Amino acid sequence: MRPQDWTAQDPEPSLRLRKVVVGDGSGLVDGGLSFTVTYQVNDGDPQQVVVTADGEPKPLSIEGLAPGDKVAFAEELPQVDGVRWQEPSFSVAGTALPGACSPSRAPRSSTSR
Repeated sequence: MRPQDWTAQDPEPSLRLRKVVVGDGSGLVDGGLSFTVTYQVNDGDPQQVVVTADGEPKPLSIEGLAPGDKVAFAEELPQVDGVRWQEPSFSVAGTALPGACSPSRAPRSSTSR
């Protein structure tokens, strides 16, 4: 799984992560299913947060986040019978991050401010 990068634009040290599952197999994914998202600020230690497939935003506070800091995101995909995942993609305010695929039958995670 390749990480996708986002560069902070202002000094707000918080994000909201929202998990969205789309595609033909999305009905097979329970809204309470957990997904682990790993994030890393600049070259710091990787951190993890768990989001669920219910589409509800999960607050994520990143201490010390400053304009210009790069945050890399990656996601671990759980096993679900009958579901073949494609590479997840991340977006910020509706814009796909560089390196993101265009999912058709895949889960999509979005980060928004």
